Amino acid sequence: MKNIFRKILMGAGVLALTFGAAACSDDEDLESGGDSGSSQVDPDGGEGEGTPDQFGGRVFEVINLDYPGLERVKSLYEAGNRREAAEALLTYFRYRTERVNPAVSPFPSVSSKDMAYARAALKENKYRFLSIESVNEKENTPQSYWNDKEKKIDWRFWPKDSKGNRSNESRYQVHRHYWFNKQARAYASTGDEKFAQGWMEVYSDWMVQNPRPTEALDYSKDPSWADVDEDTKNAMFAWRPLEVAHRVQDQTELIYYFSNSKSLTAEFWAKLLVSFAEQVQHIIDFMTPEGNHRLSQGTAVFYAGMLCPEFKDAEKWLQKGTEVLNEAVVAQFHADGMHRELDLGYHMGALADFLDLLDLARVNNINPFTPEYMHQVENMVGAVMDLTYPDYTIPNMNDTRHQGTGKRSVMQRNHRRYFKTFPDMQGLEWRATQGKSGERPAHLAAAYDQSGYYVLRTGWDANSTMMILKNGPEGLGSNFHNQPDNGTFELYINGRNFFVDSGCYAYSGDSQTIAMRNWFRATRVHNTMTCGEEDPSAVTRNNIKSQNGKLIALSEHQSFGDRLFDVLVTENQGYADLKHRRTVYFAQDLIVLFDEGIGSAAAPVNVNYHFCDKKDFVTVDEARNATSTSFSDGNNISLKVFSNEALRTRKFEGRYSIDTGKSSPRWGQTSTIDKKAGERACFVTVITSGQLFGKEVEARITPDTQAAQCMVRVDGREYSLSNNLE
Repeated sequence: MKNIFRKILMGAGVLALTFGAAACSDDEDLESGGDSGSSQVDPDGGEGEGTPDQFGGRVFEVINLDYPGLERVKSLYEAGNRREAAEALLTYFRYRTERVNPAVSPFPSVSSKDMAYARAALKENKYRFLSIESVNEKENTPQSYWNDKEKKIDWRFWPKDSKGNRSNESRYQVHRHYWFNKQARAYASTGDEKFAQGWMEVYSDWMVQNPRPTEALDYSKDPSWADVDEDTKNAMFAWRPLEVAHRVQDQTELIYYFSNSKSLTAEFWAKLLVSFAEQVQHIIDFMTPEGNHRLSQGTAVFYAGMLCPEFKDAEKWLQKGTEVLNEAVVAQFHADGMHRELDLGYHMGALADFLDLLDLARVNNINPFTPEYMHQVENMVGAVMDLTYPDYTIPNMNDTRHQGTGKRSVMQRNHRRYFKTFPDMQGLEWRATQGKSGERPAHLAAAYDQSGYYVLRTGWDANSTMMILKNGPEGLGSNFHNQPDNGTFELYINGRNFFVDSGCYAYSGDSQTIAMRNWFRATRVHNTMTCGEEDPSAVTRNNIKSQNGKLIALSEHQSFGDRLFDVLVTENQGYADLKHRRTVYFAQDLIVLFDEGIGSAAAPVNVNYHFCDKKDFVTVDEARNATSTSFSDGNNISLKVFSNEALRTRKFEGRYSIDTGKSSPRWGQTSTIDKKAGERACFVTVITSGQLFGKEVEARITPDTQAAQCMVRVDGREYSLSNNLE
């Protein structure tokens, strides 16, 4: 099968060459490092224009000349015919069939957007290189990296976003070369040699301007704040192992697509292979000790070893990559299946990597993974299925950035892929086919108590009600991707997320960007309890100090009055002198939150709520301690807070962010009581929807009891609620 696949790809390449020849241009003189012809190499061992002595031996030092199929290369090299040996090496790679990359398609489809990005990166369009934060929003095109004054590509260009802020991500991501993959597919799809020429030109220039550092650098430091010279800063951006891993993994795909280009030369190919080996070794030398970065790096090394067996170190690469990946399912994931960074976006990214690796190993008839690996990957799939809303959107918690990772089309495609790998998982076929076949999942509530994610739902259909509550441990990697917000929740009702999380805005960058990130991370801008701060403008001072969330109880279908409630009880010792216990009583159109602040603190204690992303449809009534929505489709909620103590509520303007560097305003409310030392601060919040929306609500807390006991009256019916912890 793999040989047939490769022959089809070769046929596509030959056709591309035939029909693409007319599109080639002979006047593509290169002003910034040049294509393969801009750096001439002396086959007798000299160097030209700063290019390494490829034919003098470097390329033959990294390639295993005893590998089957390289007999002619070895013979020519040993006879001293180095240029001919290099040409034979290129010919070998053009026709190699030993290993198959399932990510490569013989007839790749290219979206109009990706084709635009591929063309934007060409010289004729001033090298507009795609990185997530370098896109000019007005023109919807990447910003140019061409320095017209110096007549060269400026790899140190630092784009600003629409608000004038700079993020480190744009500096990092330009060195991932996202556009190369799009150019490779554009070339394979159209046969237009401009894409291959553009790749060779720009990558040659990148190699000259961004050589591997000769000294060991601390890549864990923030380059924008590091006290080092500009050359070192740039090296820290360009050679951080995560960026190198992106380049290496993509290059295992690029060599399939571009190897048939008639513009390709043995000189460039030799440089490419030497650089490839150098970058894989760099990953191994500076691999991150833990976290999602290590996983990405191990994945890239595995790809290199699996797909490039011709290299002398290929077996070492495959062994190292396998070691990291088998280790990662234990070191980076809780036994319940969630990534230890506690961020669903990164969780799904890691899961995609693991599935790619399974596909890669399967098509190449190599299976280096342990049974524990397979079991844990299945757990990862289960976590995504449980934490996905019925309409195939996902929570915006932590650093997930809902806009990209959580698009409905992406999540639907993900579920189809999960089902392909695990067809026997209960309920997965139903989700993968959007209910068209298979049996719907049998369970409703789900507790991921090691990672601290809890799910309550009334069903799996789009008109169901579903709550996701987060109350977990410290996240991997100093909590970088995990926000200090234990006890927070989102609530989906009939296709609308009424309490979408604030998000993260950005990761890193200049001082303005960091200030914005800190705002979005603040405990106060989440749907949970805070202590000691009532002023909505001072959101960052009193973040909870500790995250060590505990599950106290989860029981389904508890009878209270004429209704069945699911009851979830969690605790978190957020402050040294205040523990937050949150009890959720969950039913279809009636949800009650009983919040207790327990400890010696004598300070204002607040419960905070942040409402829908549609500000104009949210009304906060401070006098009634209440908020309601007014959507014309009739899908609305009302929320009201009660306490036995004097209660005051403030309306404030918050924000939410579902995409990097972008945010929108929304309304929120903070309800506060003054807690006395040794006494509990207790709140009851009643949320109604559906047929109970707008009905009269009353609540009172039963005093002198350690149970979360209260009486709630809605539309004339009373519910005596208690979590029975006494």
